Amino acid sequence: MVRTILTGQLAAMNEAGDARGVAYVAGRLTSVLETIARVTGELGSMAQSINIEDAVTLAGRLLRKLG
Repeated sequence: MVRTILTGQLAAMNEAGDARGVAYVAGRLTSVLETIARVTGELGSMAQSINIEDAVTLAGRLLRKLG
């Protein structure tokens, strides 16, 4: 939502010819995009480790039941 608002503000300021406003909003938008990328990457890493841990746990349980 923040990304969408900032993108709209960036376009509006650019159309209005407000170079200083464009620079400011572009900086904030870059910061938001970097944060989104970092969080998305962290969530992706967590999802991979959870899946691996779950698979190992399930495999261990299955081996115990079969053994």
